Amino acid sequence: MTMTPIAELRELHAKADSNGWTVDEDGDLCARVPTCWREDAWQDEQGRNNAALVVAAVNALPALLDLAERAEAAEQRCADMEKVLSDPTAVHLNMLRGGIAKPSPVNIWHLYGDEALLADMPESARALAQTGRG
Repeated sequence: MTMTPIAELRELHAKADSNGWTVDEDGDLCARVPTCWREDAWQDEQGRNNAALVVAAVNALPALLDLAERAEAAEQRCADMEKVLSDPTAVHLNMLRGGIAKPSPVNIWHLYGDEALLADMPESARALAQTGRG
């Protein structure tokens, strides 16, 4: 099963010590408690010590996780909004509440065209007559 990026960040964050990580005076990666990794634990293929990079990455995990969760929430809000906007009844109700601007008559004509509006006129006239406004 493939993990989502947020799930990967959560897993990394759970593995990191809650106190974060640091580099000791010898350049070894350490939890902020007295336990240290062996001297060559974070060397790359060329033998360079990458402990500082690892420390920065691990310490950045909470902020990255927060940003990832905010992005996920924003994407969900957009998906919810798109779902509402694709439902004509929901759009109409939101127009009545003032949450969505009402289209002008010209916009309605542009959306539906002459034939659709003329075909709907008898129905609209009946609806107006039933309300006592027509």
